[in-house]
Amino acid sequence: MFPLVLMLPVHKLTLFVHKVQEIGLLVSLFCLFHAGIGLIIPSLARLRTM
Repeated sequence: MFPLVLMLPVHKLTLFVHKVQEIGLLVSLFCLFHAGIGLIIPSLARLRTM
């Protein structure tokens, strides 16, 4: 129970920092992830038809 109580204020601070500073990083990761998916899925489809 103690670690939960300790992490509550840290979680709120993390949320605040996350919203303000890391949006660019998250958008970049999101774009990279979807670009990777966009390359992998057609490649798998092409391999399936061989």
